[in-house]
Amino acid sequence: FDCDLVIGADGVGSKTRNFIACNASKELEYAGYVAWRGTVNTHQVEQHLKSISHWPAEHQWVLYHGANTQFLNYIVPNHQSPDDKLFNWVWYCKYTTEELQKQSFLIDKHNQKRLHSMPRGELSQPSLIYVAHLADELLEETCAELVKLTKEPFYQVIYDYKCSQMAEYRHSDTNEGGIILVGDAAFVLRPHITKATSKASGDALALEKYLTQYKDQQITLKQALSLYNEERMAEGIDLSNKSIELGNAVVLEIKDRDFNQEYVRSSR
Repeated sequence: FDCDLVIGADGVGSKTRNFIACNASKELEYAGYVAWRGTVNTHQVEQHLKSISHWPAEHQWVLYHGANTQFLNYIVPNHQSPDDKLFNWVWYCKYTTEELQKQSFLIDKHNQKRLHSMPRGELSQPSLIYVAHLADELLEETCAELVKLTKEPFYQVIYDYKCSQMAEYRHSDTNEGGIILVGDAAFVLRPHITKATSKASGDALALEKYLTQYKDQQITLKQALSLYNEERMAEGIDLSNKSIELGNAVVLEIKDRDFNQEYVRSSR
């Protein structure tokens, strides 16, 4: 088909990124761990765990470090019930590449393989049993109970990706155009810095700015794509480096030790 611009906003597993020549040889790099996730109604949690004296029910944020694992939990709004709130938990678990490839939880309840993430509600019954047992094995009691109370846990395999170029200008004797990457298609950030959505928004706003200048004939299309690439590559590289540094520090480089109740941290 014919077009002026191709904008690749096709996420972690982007196909568009490979149409920019210098990106073709780059691939996703597995970071060495998986993020399990879920949400639970706060009232349900408090009623279920009220017999556990050390449960910090009045607190807004909980962080637990264990051998080969990190668990964090915080309160978020419940959009389906504005008067209620949800505990939102994220649990990072280390798997070597070989271990991950053998995991049956990569297969959903429809027998489809999910290499990047598992949508909510798609885990198979054996995988639900697996994650509950894993929580009992690796987590402190209250954190494990949060996992087991979650009806539809899901996961995200953590990858790193840095493109070499976010925009490429193309032209012929009769027309001009280009290929542009935004969001995860250009840089896959680890969740620890919570910047993936704002970075994608920043990409979109920068693209609008430079294409508007082109439309108003202030700059050429070649200049617009060059300016976009220069601005957003710098931001993407900086955020990617920070997310890798933080992820390695809090998940991969933490030392094995006796992680018991004193290592549960919470704050209002």
